[in-house]
Amino acid sequence: MTLNLFPSTNETTVETVLNSLEKHLPDTSITVSRPNGSSCVLQITLSKTLKAVCVLRGFLIEYVNVKGYNEDFLSNDGKIDLWSKSRYKVFEKVSDLMMAGIQHYYYPQMPEITIRTFIQQWFNSYKTLFSAPCSKCGKHLQGGLPPVWRDFRTLAPLHDGCR
Repeated sequence: MTLNLFPSTNETTVETVLNSLEKHLPDTSITVSRPNGSSCVLQITLSKTLKAVCVLRGFLIEYVNVKGYNEDFLSNDGKIDLWSKSRYKVFEKVSDLMMAGIQHYYYPQMPEITIRTFIQQWFNSYKTLFSAPCSKCGKHLQGGLPPVWRDFRTLAPLHDGCR
């Protein structure tokens, strides 16, 4: 049996799934672009909390970068800059955790479920990044950071030191 890690999907299928996700997430806006042909770049704004860019190949999420709501992903020449990091430590940490989330939520047999679960549940749980206390210690800050980790099963917010 051969496992196809990069299932072929047509562009309209990916965009249809993303449009339906946006309808189910009222505080989230998703903009789709294809600057390099087949790869898809999502620019996601989550409430007034954060912005992210995600690079997709079909339904496979290859990369996520997160910045603050007041930051942007445009370079000086007006093109999308995928690689520049946030100037805030909290969003750099969230970017790292999003990359871990990609690996956890990857379902090779059901690639559409991967993107739905990742955005609808994991990513969307960060709406409360600055308002929800840690589910273990009950504090809003630890070491100057809010609870940036989200439990994979319950999506409960946790500080790094509390998980």
